[in-house]
Amino acid sequence: MVKFNHPGLDGLIGPEGLEKGSITLIVGAAGTGKTSLVLQLARGAKAPCIVDTEGISLKRVEQVGSLHAKIRRVVRFEEQAEVLEKLWPGECDFLAVDSLVMLYRLNLAQDPDQANWMLARQMAGLAKFAETQGVPVVVTGHIYEWEGKKKIVSGDVVKYWAKTILLLEKRGRTGERRAVLLKHPWKPEGRSARFKMCESGVC
Repeated sequence: MVKFNHPGLDGLIGPEGLEKGSITLIVGAAGTGKTSLVLQLARGAKAPCIVDTEGISLKRVEQVGSLHAKIRRVVRFEEQAEVLEKLWPGECDFLAVDSLVMLYRLNLAQDPDQANWMLARQMAGLAKFAETQGVPVVVTGHIYEWEGKKKIVSGDVVKYWAKTILLLEKRGRTGERRAVLLKHPWKPEGRSARFKMCESGVC
């Protein structure tokens, strides 16, 4: 069972933690705590695996208590695709890609059709990995503002494959965050929970 170990956040996803065999998407603007939530989840897993595209701070990994995680750093979108095609079957009880779209955005301007095709293929591979291995998979993503509304980078490509979507937002006070449930297979959308970012992770 992989959980946030935070009553509010776990209340959003359900008492059994992340759903095994499916993908959870965590989206938010820069600095909203996506990576810290990934590390928080990894801390509670026995054999967590993380594909890192943004350069996770090892100091932060240590602070949260996720030094046992297997972390693979990638720097090109093509490399990300290669790594996700050769995932660690039987070695992970939790898999995260943080972030899924960082390198995708660099390729998008050069060849949108190719970039979207590669991203869809990666999401399909992650869904198959989650189902066949029976493990929860988390991907993080970015949002942008368009005509006063928050949009998810890559839009329908990642939304289609993700069974659960959480949106993170900063609140007024330093360190305060809100998580909003945008999609869930059996819980009502729109529910939210408040939490704080602290040195040890989420509190």
